[in-house]
This record gives sequence, structure tokens and C-alpha cells, in this order.
Amino acid sequence: MIWEELDGLQTEKVTPERLDEIRSALRKDYYYSLETNSALADVLLDAQAVYHDWRHTYQRFEAYEGITPEEITELAAGIFQRQKTSVVFLEPEEKPEGSHE
Repeated sequence: MIWEELDGLQTEKVTPERLDEIRSALRKDYYYSLETNSALADVLLDAQAVYHDWRHTYQRFEAYEGITPEEITELAAGIFQRQKTSVVFLEPEEKPEGSHE
């Protein structure tokens, strides 16, 4: 099921409507993440540390607007390849007998 979705990204262009929905969701999630002063300070500090400019925080939306369906298809084709897949199985750790953890 996951590979079907990833294969679709490589062969079918994302519609402009879907791309607008994704941009809107990213914008909404970003603004909801800034509900506290502490969260806002963390975001601005990260942007200053990584990009040497706290204003970069707000420039991300300009970058999102520049993304095209063709770029998504091209990127997906380069990244989502089955021969590059790593599979990890996570199993619960067995507790020693008598352990109350």
C-alpha cells in the first residue's frame, strides 16, 4: 500500500488543487505550533542558528509556493526506489522474569 502511493508520486503529477491543500495544511500546522511564547522562541532560535537569520522562519512559505508538481515527481523518482529500501522490524524487548517494568 505504501509503495503504491510512492509509485504514484513518481508517475502521476500532484494536481494543483492537491498542492494547494498541502501548502495550506503546512501553513496551518506551522501557525498552530506557535501557540506559546516558548514555541515561538524555539522556532526563531532554530532559524537563527541554522540559517543565521531568524526571518528565514517566515520565508519557508515563499519556498513552498515555488514547488511545482514536476519537481515533486522528479524528486520522488530519485528518492523512492525499492532497491534503496531498508526494512526495520521493531520487536518489544522481553522483560526478565520477575521484572515489574
